[in-house]
Amino acid sequence: VIGAKLADEQALVDQLRASLRARPQPTAADQTVLDAIGLDIREASPAERAQVLALVEAQSKPNIGRIWRVIHFATQAKYDAWKPGEKGRLLFHGSKTPNFWSIMTQGLVIRPSYSNGWALGKGLYFADWAHKSISYTSLKGARWGGGSSDETACMAVFSVKLGREKKVSVRQEDGHHGAAQGLYDSMHAVAPPNPISWPRRDEFTVYNDAQATIAFLVELVGRASDYE
Repeated sequence: VIGAKLADEQALVDQLRASLRARPQPTAADQTVLDAIGLDIREASPAERAQVLALVEAQSKPNIGRIWRVIHFATQAKYDAWKPGEKGRLLFHGSKTPNFWSIMTQGLVIRPSYSNGWALGKGLYFADWAHKSISYTSLKGARWGGGSSDETACMAVFSVKLGREKKVSVRQEDGHHGAAQGLYDSMHAVAPPNPISWPRRDEFTVYNDAQATIAFLVELVGRASDYE
């Protein structure tokens, strides 16, 4: 209960910080609000939509609504500078809908306070299984997000550079310490065949904010499935 309250408080702080950072910036006559914030958002092209849908398992495809291509210029610049030349991997990230203002305007940041899941230490968490991330959103029926939205919710697709990856099959809650010592850049929790405990599905954790930048924003519709 205490952890959940801290997570909610941190989410509120993130939202306030993002709104305060975005609000006071003056804009030139020919500059849009998105220009001032440093965002480029447009509807995904048919090819880009197909690219995202190809990542989504069949059971979750009915939950996918509109898709937007997103570039956050500040995080993209840091991402490009981190291990230049390394190709990123597109991975899902789910969060409650109110958190997306912060995610869209300041990017994902590693937070020191408690949040949902520190199974691999303090880092940024992603999944290659859409339903795993959907479970953390506001979509109705979402297991871990306490989803109750009767209309829509949001999920993001990030480009993630995993760098030196360490594969594990058990919780390693101090994973960030090894990354700080330069032993690896990310952890990949590999789900065993027919899993009955964590990890039920693969998950990925990176320990540097610069390793991830948003690529797509996905609208979620309907009700989250209850399959694992």
